[in-house]
Amino acid sequence: MINVVDATRCLCITGLAICLSGAALRAQDKSTSAAAETLQNVSMPTLHVYVDLLQVPVLVLRSNGDRITKPISETRFSVSLDSGPWFRATHVRPEGDDPITLSILLDMSADRGLPMSKMAEAIAGLAPKSLGLQDHVSVYALDCSLISGASDFPADSAALKQAVDRVWTERNSKKHLHGEVESDCKQKEHLWDALTKLTESLHKLPGRRVILVLSDGKDTDSAHTWNQVVEEAQGASVTIFGLKYSRDRVGTDATYSENPLQSRGEFTLSTEPAAPVELDKESPFRNLCELTGGTAKLATPRTLEAKLKGFTAMVRERYIVEFPRPLNGKPGWHGIRVRIDQGNYFVRSAGITFPLINPAVLADPTTVPSNPSLTPSLGSLSPLRTPQ
Repeated sequence: MINVVDATRCLCITGLAICLSGAALRAQDKSTSAAAETLQNVSMPTLHVYVDLLQVPVLVLRSNGDRITKPISETRFSVSLDSGPWFRATHVRPEGDDPITLSILLDMSADRGLPMSKMAEAIAGLAPKSLGLQDHVSVYALDCSLISGASDFPADSAALKQAVDRVWTERNSKKHLHGEVESDCKQKEHLWDALTKLTESLHKLPGRRVILVLSDGKDTDSAHTWNQVVEEAQGASVTIFGLKYSRDRVGTDATYSENPLQSRGEFTLSTEPAAPVELDKESPFRNLCELTGGTAKLATPRTLEAKLKGFTAMVRERYIVEFPRPLNGKPGWHGIRVRIDQGNYFVRSAGITFPLINPAVLADPTTVPSNPSLTPSLGSLSPLRTPQ
């Protein structure tokens, strides 16, 4: 989903001074000094360069949800805006080591059975190989309230473990202080409301914004609906990945029950132009993750460490798809669809927000216009603001 904001927001502008070259000058040369004085009184021409390419992170997995091991050529990526004509992406590259701004939410409400000592070690183990110092992390816990362990710190192994330990200690101290049990929580924070707050915090930060939530995915009492969480995340360019946590099941292997979290349809984008939009009414948690450009997986104590590393690998392996800014865009919400030729893939894109070009900028004679033949056109089918 693309959110186009009003043209009153400014674009990044880089001023490039045009340098004039000539023969060496002598300080004593009066004619040369006079010419130099004349140049000082003339405004130096400036070339204004405007950012004209949009970037959207796109998650690409196998149709069964497994990671792809062989890179996909950028020539196979096409984009459609508001169901308009398909056009080739200008450039596609793996996300790689782009800085990630990550918020981790540990849902402890209703005693989800999260083994916190194992959780702290597994999250700390993401650094330095899966997460580096260029990445910034915030850690939260959800119980009777939303608890912050640490905010926006560089991804260091010791700091990650300390942040997880801190939310667990604070959670237990609050329980002890107030003598609270599950049924006694008052003004209890709920999952959708917590995700909305995390999205609002991430929106102010740079980097590729991602939320990882470990939860059973259940919420019945939030002030926000899961649809509203999707809308907020799309507008803030935040991708949500979920690990639906449950206790180990006896007699099963690590791939137990993955199918219920696989896609049954396409949402804001599609690998096929005419694929129907189909939401799973029984799994709003999965819907929420996929509509923001992420996905949901199952995790148990035995698979926790592997699933955490798999999550960071999926983020690193996303494709950054670039395409020109559409000239006929209007403020509001617009749909992105991405497809990959010659293959059947699970494809999800993150939402992006960008400003329209100011008409005065286009009329400025110093503006270098875009090539109309390379500029995509929006279709006539704009999505509903809130997914239904």
